Amino acid sequence: ELISPDNNSIMFKLKEPDLITDRMKLDKFLAEESVNNGAKLELNQRFVGFENGKVTVRNRGELKNFEIEALIGADGPNSQVAKSAGLYGERKFWIARQCRAKIKSDDINLYKVYFNNEFAPNFFGWVVPEDENIARIGIGAEKDSDHYFKKFLNYLGNPGIIDYQAGLIPIYDPKPRRRNNNVYLIGDAALQVKAISGGGILKGMLAAEELSNAILNDLDYERLWRKRIGLDLWINLKIRQMLNNFSNEDYNKLIRFSNENALSSFNREFPKKSLFNSLFKNPKLDFFLCGK
Repeated sequence: ELISPDNNSIMFKLKEPDLITDRMKLDKFLAEESVNNGAKLELNQRFVGFENGKVTVRNRGELKNFEIEALIGADGPNSQVAKSAGLYGERKFWIARQCRAKIKSDDINLYKVYFNNEFAPNFFGWVVPEDENIARIGIGAEKDSDHYFKKFLNYLGNPGIIDYQAGLIPIYDPKPRRRNNNVYLIGDAALQVKAISGGGILKGMLAAEELSNAILNDLDYERLWRKRIGLDLWINLKIRQMLNNFSNEDYNKLIRFSNENALSSFNREFPKKSLFNSLFKNPKLDFFLCGK
């Protein structure tokens, strides 16, 4: 359900089922799958740098060097691998703040997205049910995230907080390279994140398939990942840039112009077809894409 500042809303079905995942369990599962397929895990290691084909890591204060054939930076938005390989560039982030809170949900299969510049300028607020009594509540902001998060919680009636989470979400930029010789970036480290929603798990996994193909078959990783997910990431970015210019009244108009026929379904991972179908069914939406 998309909710405008004047509390009008529109509900639509997502093209694919959205799953609420326990990220720690997902990471653990992927690590176990890696080991089952021949990977060796080295725990308690911190990446320090990369130079002349050698990786330096710190293990409880002791520095160790490793010779490598390929280095993959899957180390998040502030990727130290990217910095070490000259691939970091000029990055921008949202600061995401989220809590698990006691809040009633009549429909646990319905999550709510709030467009309102009072508490979510250049992003949105969300309420995602875990069950009938607990939901994940959050916002993203480029600055002053704590201030806006408190305003959103107040807007929702200050529900009882169970715990908090926070983190950086990288904003997609198509320009920087994701490879320098035998150093590769992937996922959040490569800014392979949807600018509409800030999500990136599936995009990172698709890029991982292309990276594996590139390394094993000596192919061009840059070309492969851009062909697989680049257009969808670019469309996400352009929609986000459009929304960033919206006032609250623009959001009110957008929800009023929209209807369940125009947005009866939507694929958040691959928005091309959904977007064009929506424009075909409701040409008024073109008013916004052409600069309001």
